[in-house]
Amino acid sequence: MQRTIITAGILLVFLLKSLQLHAVTPSSLADPEFSFLVRNNSAYSLGSDRQSRWAAETSLTFHIVRIYMLKFSYKYSDRVELGIGPAFQNWKNEEESFLGQANAYTLLLSYRYYFWRQFNVEVELWPAWNHFVSFIDNDTYKGLELWVEYKIGYRLDLGQRFYLNIQPGIGHPVWMQNKWPGVEEYDSFFELIRNETIFVPQLMVGFRF
Repeated sequence: MQRTIITAGILLVFLLKSLQLHAVTPSSLADPEFSFLVRNNSAYSLGSDRQSRWAAETSLTFHIVRIYMLKFSYKYSDRVELGIGPAFQNWKNEEESFLGQANAYTLLLSYRYYFWRQFNVEVELWPAWNHFVSFIDNDTYKGLELWVEYKIGYRLDLGQRFYLNIQPGIGHPVWMQNKWPGVEEYDSFFELIRNETIFVPQLMVGFRF
């Protein structure tokens, strides 16, 4: 799973480079494409009354590791967006820690804060009911879980309706009701976080409605 995430991270880097703007020159200011990006990604577009407060988002990268999600967000203020939605985690590990396959029905909760222009930070909670099949003892471990992700991102508006949010981050488990083999060996919560925190490349696509 971690190898797949690293591969997705490399793809994300190439995407970031493809989205970089050229240096601002007098000639570029007259470029219609440049003017379009400036209008839709300026500090003023964040609080534009023309934009709907509601949006739906999904990940363009999570499906690589078989995590599927749909989040509905509400712009509570010019700087704060609140999100909620369903997710299904079907990730599979055969060579690394957490050996097994998840079947986790998840409720996604998020808080996103825009601290400067379109730059944002976000915390996501992933409470889930998981049927985890362990590849160590072939047993199924059913129970509630809580995972968390911390992300920093930049939102690129594509007109008034669509947008991309480029959000690299990290994630880790917080609590498990029924610990499967490989998890119970940790003596403390902090040891669990230290050993099981992973990098999460994230590219979200959103639609305002």
